[in-house]
Amino acid sequence: MIAGIITPFAANGSVAWEELQDEIELLSRSPVDGLCVGTFMSETEGSAPEEMFRLCQAVSGHAQKPVVAMISPDSQREASELVQAVESGGAQSVIVAQPHYLSQPGLEGLAKMFAALREETRLPLVLANCQRSAMIPMETMNQLVLENS
Repeated sequence: MIAGIITPFAANGSVAWEELQDEIELLSRSPVDGLCVGTFMSETEGSAPEEMFRLCQAVSGHAQKPVVAMISPDSQREASELVQAVESGGAQSVIVAQPHYLSQPGLEGLAKMFAALREETRLPLVLANCQRSAMIPMETMNQLVLENS
């Protein structure tokens, strides 16, 4: 089981770093198997790579569990930048939500995106079919598995 970090914020909208550290310590003592930076409840969709780097760095620097990062890119370029940022920040794998806002790629676009990401990182990559406005059909997921095996 991987627990999603719920990013605490101060009244001015900045990350409440001390509260985040308390959450990390609590989850590190819990029976969960890992921690995830960037889940939907973390309010990180649309975060800049620097923000994701800093969050991953804070979590991986204090967690006693493996750290996973979930990114929500809108393009191949943004996906690459986010993967690089979370990897540099200490994430041990990356969950990639399908692009959904600026462009909704079909099979070919998703295959190209994951192929490019695989060349840029050695981290395990997981496709998260979680954007309700751009769900990936099972046929496309099956084809992605065949093309990437």
